[in-house]
Amino acid sequence: MKKKLVCLGLALILGAALTACGKTDDASMDGKEALDAVKSLQENLRTISSAQIHAKIESTMKSGDASKTTTAKTEVKAELAANQNKGTDMKISQKETIDGVERQSTIYIKGKQAYLDTGTEKIRAAADQIPVTAAALGQYLLDGINEESLKNLDKKEEKDGYVYQLTVDDGQFMEYLGKIAVPSGAAASDTAADIEKLELRITADQGNIPKTVQMDCVYSMDPDSKGEKPLRESYQAQIEYRSINSGLTIDFPDFSRYKAINTEK
Repeated sequence: MKKKLVCLGLALILGAALTACGKTDDASMDGKEALDAVKSLQENLRTISSAQIHAKIESTMKSGDASKTTTAKTEVKAELAANQNKGTDMKISQKETIDGVERQSTIYIKGKQAYLDTGTEKIRAAADQIPVTAAALGQYLLDGINEESLKNLDKKEEKDGYVYQLTVDDGQFMEYLGKIAVPSGAAASDTAADIEKLELRITADQGNIPKTVQMDCVYSMDPDSKGEKPLRESYQAQIEYRSINSGLTIDFPDFSRYKAINTEK
């Protein structure tokens, strides 16, 4: 009898544990509910005042007859740090490889001033004159999502946070590409495109602050909209945020040898 009671007790405990594990915040959303979830992620990403960012971006572009293939890979390691003026200072180390040709550069953003070290020259300019979009890729991948482009969103609760899977509406696909500036330059929203794959995945911590942003995209298009498909591109981006809001500081070099330039026309 004791054995039966023990077995029954264990069964009840196990059943309760399984029931507790089954209580998740998983959901499939569309419409306003999905848009509100995306807006929350967009706003929370902007609350990151200091972090280490690791990004990898790869793209392969092929002509329709496969006679020409262009490959590009970019690796970015960036540091964000809050400054005394409630702004953000940055250090961005970037390695870019296009068809086997490698280029490396480092960009520093200190206050409203930017400093670029290409390895062959050192220049400085106003911060808004030197593009640093690669480091902020996770931000504009998310900012490209709006009411028109968002089709639905799946949310899954995990032990240490949440996973979001977003679907972009096919009809808004080219406009979305234009907003996030995918390397093909296909920014025209009226360009014909066949989407083979488009996955946008975000993981967030328990406070719903994004930790990773991933995009996997494959599409073919006709730049002249004549019905042919001379271009096929695959594009993958993965951005990871580490040591979020941990009070990170940046060790800046001596900028006295950086030459001033003016990029205004």
